[in-house]
Amino acid sequence: MHPIAGRVVFRAVDHVVIRKLEHLTGSSGAPAVSFAVETRDRPGPAHKGGAFEGDVVYTQLHGGLIVARAKVRIGYVMEYSNIQEVRARTRGSALHGVADFWKGRPRYGFAAVAALTEETWVQPPYWGGPRTYGYEWVLLDDDKKRATWLDKREPPRGDAADLPTKFRRWLAATTTAKA
Repeated sequence: MHPIAGRVVFRAVDHVVIRKLEHLTGSSGAPAVSFAVETRDRPGPAHKGGAFEGDVVYTQLHGGLIVARAKVRIGYVMEYSNIQEVRARTRGSALHGVADFWKGRPRYGFAAVAALTEETWVQPPYWGGPRTYGYEWVLLDDDKKRATWLDKREPPRGDAADLPTKFRRWLAATTTAKA
């Protein structure tokens, strides 16, 4: 936000949502991430900062591969007493039915949920960073964070190095399953 002559003006903020490959939804034609979701036992950055119509959301797979891009249609922040309250916000989407996505989350706490639109695959997928496994949603609210998370990086060594191959197989399998 930028103060201007006694007013507060909000600017669009980019976001990165981190998902496991097995929690990705969609087909080779288009992703169907449908919702960005963060649940925590205390308010996280997404809960504090929110997501607003038109904000851009990138989907990064665990390991660092940026695979999709979307825009926020509407965002919600909430306290919840049962994870099913958060899951209910995603009703009608493929994510709602991914039982493993909802397992192991805090039974009660704070959530940020953003309905997504204009979803596209990033062509070609590329390595972003950092390759963290701890975050679920990152607000890119300054140029340094944006560069840290979205600038193209060299492929990692080790376990994540075969992630592009796994992602291509996943895309091929969704195409085969639809045929």
